[in-house]
Amino acid sequence: MATPELKALWSKRGGHWYGWFYDDMYRFNVHVIWPVDGQQRADWLKAHFDVEVSPTWDAAASAIELLVNGAKGTHVIAIHEWDQGNPLHIAHLAHECFHVAEQVMSQRRIKFHHGMGHSNEPWAYLIESILWRCLKTMAFAPTARGPKTGGTQSRRSTMKKSPPGKGNGKGGKGKKPCLSEA
Repeated sequence: MATPELKALWSKRGGHWYGWFYDDMYRFNVHVIWPVDGQQRADWLKAHFDVEVSPTWDAAASAIELLVNGAKGTHVIAIHEWDQGNPLHIAHLAHECFHVAEQVMSQRRIKFHHGMGHSNEPWAYLIESILWRCLKTMAFAPTARGPKTGGTQSRRSTMKKSPPGKGNGKGGKGKKPCLSEA
């Protein structure tokens, strides 16, 4: 797989980190927030997308697909605990990346094939790309203990603004977003 260009933004807000990237090929946004508890996740979704979810959350991670202005293509991955050196935390992230890929492929009616003689390479490459981008976005951010060396607490790389109504992180104008949660 060719290494995708990372277009990301991250910053620290309210005691947790927030990262975002846009996939040019399939045209979707992924917002990643970490480490968050149920209340922080609920507050973040309300502040950024005017979506209400229960603050009660006992999962290690979650993937939520938002419908913004009637258009799909905005996904939020929330991670309860994060240590990039912990294989279990990476496994939780990979699990949620699968759910994002599942939502993206479902919208495009690309089915997962079972059995011999079928190729699921588009799925494999998409999951790999989402996981790579999440890990790179999260790696850009200093540890939860603060910046590694001076500097600021936000970093922009070649970031592409999402199209209007496609989940620009502001909730857009018009219809209130709705969600599906994996």
